[in-house]
Amino acid sequence: MEVGDNLTVHASASDVWDLFWDFPRLGACLPGCESIEAIDDRHFRAHMMQKVGPFQVTMDLDMAVDEFVQGRRVVVTGGGKDKRGNTLKLNRLALELEPRSDAETSVSYAMDFNLFGRLATLGNAMVKRKAEEIRKEFSTRITAELEGSGG
Repeated sequence: MEVGDNLTVHASASDVWDLFWDFPRLGACLPGCESIEAIDDRHFRAHMMQKVGPFQVTMDLDMAVDEFVQGRRVVVTGGGKDKRGNTLKLNRLALELEPRSDAETSVSYAMDFNLFGRLATLGNAMVKRKAEEIRKEFSTRITAELEGSGG
């Protein structure tokens, strides 16, 4: 399944990039994210909790940076499994920034993922609907964090 967004924020590319590497701030923008921590320069772990349909899902996601262009682009892959056997495989999460001016940046992100286990039995329509809710809220929170803080 794929989900993503393109938005323009009133903040410099540097400020946007800084947000994506400030894990407490980034985690606050991601619905259901309870924490993000760096394991080393290329590996990260996020603790997520989401209600999807009738299921409450709590899992640690281990992610690895596959591509990195300072200030412009990052691509990560990874996944995780909860205690009930639900698995999320993050095939690819790509984030790209493009400066529009000194104070305006285009942000695009795309995530390709698969779910396995009982979550997968909910069907694509319900999972897609939940993914879209998270996408919209994430984009709204990123914009508010950057523009509200004078970013």
